Amino acid sequence: MPRLYFDYNATTPLAPSVRQALQVALERNIKNPSSVHAEGREAKRLLDDCRRKTSGLLGCLPEEVCFLSGATEANNTVISSVWESRSQDRKSQGRSKIVTLLVEHDSIVRSLEQFQKKGATVEVVGVNRYGDLDQEALERAVDERTLLVALMASNNETGIQFPVEKVCHLAHERGALFHTDVACTVGKAPFDFGRCGADFASLSAHKFYGPKGIGALLIRRGTKFSPVLVGGAQEFSRRAGTENLFGILGLSEALDFSLHGLERENERLTSLRRWLKEELLRLYEWVVFHEHPTRQLPGALNVAFPGFSGQTLLANLDLEGVAASHGSACQSGSLEVSRVLLAMGIPEEEALGSIRLSFGRMTTEGEVQELLEIMKRVLRRMKK
Repeated sequence: MPRLYFDYNATTPLAPSVRQALQVALERNIKNPSSVHAEGREAKRLLDDCRRKTSGLLGCLPEEVCFLSGATEANNTVISSVWESRSQDRKSQGRSKIVTLLVEHDSIVRSLEQFQKKGATVEVVGVNRYGDLDQEALERAVDERTLLVALMASNNETGIQFPVEKVCHLAHERGALFHTDVACTVGKAPFDFGRCGADFASLSAHKFYGPKGIGALLIRRGTKFSPVLVGGAQEFSRRAGTENLFGILGLSEALDFSLHGLERENERLTSLRRWLKEELLRLYEWVVFHEHPTRQLPGALNVAFPGFSGQTLLANLDLEGVAASHGSACQSGSLEVSRVLLAMGIPEEEALGSIRLSFGRMTTEGEVQELLEIMKRVLRRMKK
């Protein structure tokens, strides 16, 4: 019997159109786009086509797209670049503060820890019970000493969406740069780099039905930039190394796939999510949902079953053929409570009983119905 996949926020299935495009490209045996011979020029044309397609779909200029391995590399690169470039920019001199959110991805959090050792001041803004940022605390934190404000567009654990444009305006108003991690937003909600106003944005193809190991960093034209990888002129001298052309092709095709009919698809996912919530409440009356009342990705549901272990629940679901995930991580044999849920003020017991169900384009009503039947069996067994 086929397994049920409800972990789209971790990674999405490869879109059929992406798979087909990659198979065609493999048969063509694409060469190095930096080579000057005919084969290299053909590869360069393909690279340029993919860049134009990607930029058009993301609302930016082709030269504002820098292809790299994914959002983790992009997030690390932004922080490194902004810190290293500050001495070259008069407006940035004297600024050493970086402001971020308590629930940011580890690729932001861990990177900032490294730059604190180099003299950066890091101020972290908290969130409320719904996971939304503390606006008053943010306005106090962003001052004339602020170099960069880093705010994710959507949280990967809860699916809560943040007011990126509003925060970007605040950062620019006070002379700071603004970066947003849109890895869990692109392909799931509308995103336009030009309209957003951010100086940097990072994304990963595998989050929107593309291949793993490829992503992009969008860099506003005219923004000071200091590359991390040097040794070649690839990507407008912003990221050295031969481009992953197969991955780039997959990324551009996946963008096209994920954005096609997005509004209609989100209506469908919103309906599935509402149905799933209603049925889970029938199965377990004490169930709790961790979500924002209005700004919520339609394909993400973070749900707690107080009194149960989320880790045990996931193990039982896995045995029944369901792939889902936990807000916690298992490190060195000890269970670590999700720092995102704790930051929201959720009690530890409730956080430990939480799981994340995320779904998307390939999820059917029949699969949701199967999931509910399995949940019924598993919860009945766990109650005993």
